[in-house]
Amino acid sequence: MPPSDRPQLSLLRVDELFDATGYVVTGLGLMHKECRVLLVLPATDRRWRLPGGVVRRMEAPADAVRRSIRAATGVSVTVGSFLGVAHNPCECSMELMFEVRPVEGCQARLDRELIAHAAWFRMDALPANCCEGTRSAVKAFLSGDRSPFLVTHRGGDRGVWQR
Repeated sequence: MPPSDRPQLSLLRVDELFDATGYVVTGLGLMHKECRVLLVLPATDRRWRLPGGVVRRMEAPADAVRRSIRAATGVSVTVGSFLGVAHNPCECSMELMFEVRPVEGCQARLDRELIAHAAWFRMDALPANCCEGTRSAVKAFLSGDRSPFLVTHRGGDRGVWQR
């Protein structure tokens, strides 16, 4: 499906997603430079992931990505293309992932209550304790195929990856 014919998930409100699925919806951003990706280690979790956060009721996922990345890292971003979805039926959660770019001149400052660490990792050498949704987003980005992916968790951290 050509990009212009795809549904605009960045414009879909989370209340519509929640009402349709009952899931907690999170918006995450893949920020990259020179074959590296920015990952964060949340203060409440010990797994590296893409920065972002929970989409609030009546908020578009792209707005949640902008808001939560700025709150956690101090970096303002523009939201680009939709990459895909990581779906975890056991936890009733859905992660919507987007490509993001930092706004020129932003200085990072981590909110240590939210983020313990942030670091750039080579896309082909992600840390062992990286969540499956993040691995799928990076895999999709590296493939060059810009059609959205879907990864469904099948218990633990294993997943079935689909295009």
